[in-house]
Amino acid sequence: MLQLWVLPETKGEPADYKFYDLERGTLNMIYGGERNQNNTLDSHTIIKAGVLDKGQTISCNGEFMLYLTRGSAELNDENIKDGDLVRGNNLNFRATMDNVLVFVVTIESFKFNKEK
Repeated sequence: MLQLWVLPETKGEPADYKFYDLERGTLNMIYGGERNQNNTLDSHTIIKAGVLDKGQTISCNGEFMLYLTRGSAELNDENIKDGDLVRGNNLNFRATMDNVLVFVVTIESFKFNKEK
């Protein structure tokens, strides 16, 4: 279990919480999106989480922050391992083993390759 605390975009919004079960092999939005939906808490900041298998990739343009909770991967041609928190620009991520747990924070849209 990983618990994230995020300040609301609009001052004075009430506190809230959600639970998510992550589906292996896919990237799930767990925070952010439009106000007119209720799958996630609304925000321009996007947080996605996934349990990925070897060879699956994530990419996005612009600023990002990535936390690798479990496993190992390549991030912008550098090797990273569980426990690494990386902030940078123009994310290019590839899982180098199965069952990698990753959290990515960004404002830009993601490109996720489910194929290995």
